[in-house]
Amino acid sequence: MAERRTGDNPDSSEADLLQIVPTAAPRGGGKGSSGGYDCELVELPPAAFQTACPVCHLFLREPHLISCCGQKICRQCLDPDNPEKTACKLCGEPEFTHLQDRGLERSMKELEARCTYKKEGCEWSGKLGELELHLNRGCDPENQPRECQFVGVACQYRCGEWFQRRHIAAHESKQCPKRPYTCDHCQTYKAVYDDVVQNHYSQCKKYPVACPNKCREFPFERHQLETHFQEECPLVQVVCPYQYAGCKAELVRKDVLQHIEVETSLHLTLLATVTESLVKTSQELRGNVGLVHELNVKQVSMMTECSSKHQQLEQAHGRALQELNRHIVQLTATADVLVKENKELREEKDREVRELMKKLSAAQEGIENLKEEVKTLKVDTVQHSEFPKEFRVKVTSIDMITPAFYTHPHGYRMCLRVCPKGVTGDETHVAVYAYLMQGPFDKHLHWPFMGDITVQLVNQAGDHGHVERVIRFTDKTPDRHSRRVKGKEVSESGWGKKYFLAHEDSLVQRPQGNPVSEKPPHCN
Repeated sequence: MAERRTGDNPDSSEADLLQIVPTAAPRGGGKGSSGGYDCELVELPPAAFQTACPVCHLFLREPHLISCCGQKICRQCLDPDNPEKTACKLCGEPEFTHLQDRGLERSMKELEARCTYKKEGCEWSGKLGELELHLNRGCDPENQPRECQFVGVACQYRCGEWFQRRHIAAHESKQCPKRPYTCDHCQTYKAVYDDVVQNHYSQCKKYPVACPNKCREFPFERHQLETHFQEECPLVQVVCPYQYAGCKAELVRKDVLQHIEVETSLHLTLLATVTESLVKTSQELRGNVGLVHELNVKQVSMMTECSSKHQQLEQAHGRALQELNRHIVQLTATADVLVKENKELREEKDREVRELMKKLSAAQEGIENLKEEVKTLKVDTVQHSEFPKEFRVKVTSIDMITPAFYTHPHGYRMCLRVCPKGVTGDETHVAVYAYLMQGPFDKHLHWPFMGDITVQLVNQAGDHGHVERVIRFTDKTPDRHSRRVKGKEVSESGWGKKYFLAHEDSLVQRPQGNPVSEKPPHCN
């Protein structure tokens, strides 16, 4: 579909007045698409011959037979790139195998099909196995291009628009606002089209502009406009050339000559007045010349007297300079002695600093060895951790935090928080939460953490009434509970059971009074 446009695109011409309407992104069936083939078959196969994928409902592409329900689905519909194995999308079976049905794949590729973009006008038909080559790129036996001209293609200049392949060249060369473009006035500035038109044109020195006074029809280059105002424009407001003589007339440049011819008598009168004033000034200047001569004579006399005094001062300065040089020689000798003593002191200090540096290096090496020994002791302590872990906590009305423990040798570091009065302090349930902590092996572990933590509250008053719950960290656990802890000792958010044990089911009596309990941060 095309429509007329009347924009101000400077590179448009009468032959370029058709604007191509953007289209959508390419549909399934092309190279890199997921699922099956999106097209029509020229002749449908028998009903007993399975051609459609029960997941994407398109014609099968690389069909695979799954073991759980015996269905055949597309390879991409199996989601083979997902590292986490998921259940069957048809029957929900968590464990199943699949095998590619190459015989069915060959049969599918031999079916006669029409182009995915038949409704847009493409008349291609051929084997289903050749559809992908047709939609993307390829040549026929005569080496002629035969890619589909109705496929949506993205503009190479990343303007965000999609066009049918048959229209993309016209868009990229004439319409794309981000296409490379050179200013057609100065022929030097190069950028994208939008930048040239919207930013550069307002500053280009060769951009055509009209005289604001409209003194002529054809425009100027922008850099010529100022000279035109100052020297040429006949409609610029100027003053009379005889303004210095007293004429106060203001008129446009084209009327200056006429004004001079008409007002000749006025200008002569003004000039006569100015001339008379100049003559009087000249006479006054002649009278002042004698005074200036007398002043010059007095100045010469004063200069002679000053010269004599200057010679006397020079002699005094010479004597003072000789005395100063004598003192400088004495100070130089003293300075040489001090420099020698300073050099000896520096060498002695350098020797002391080198000895201290050796001692410091030995001390640092000893500290590093101690750090390695401490780290080894920590690792040994962690490696001998065994399960199950048992923590004895005193039952009170405030929250209790267990000592830190590891899930396994070289594993995740964690702790438990027990809330006897619950999260909100409603005193109806005991809540238990697990918190991840910063550990020495975090950079070698997989994140986010996923696994099961079995927590058992043991009734020490008897052999019954024990309560056991499992806190599960899965891929659905919010990231703030299971991500790696950095920059602090323990995670701000715990994950666990808000209703771990009802108070009415507990065998432990609640303490008397209502002390204020500390609410665990971000318990969910």
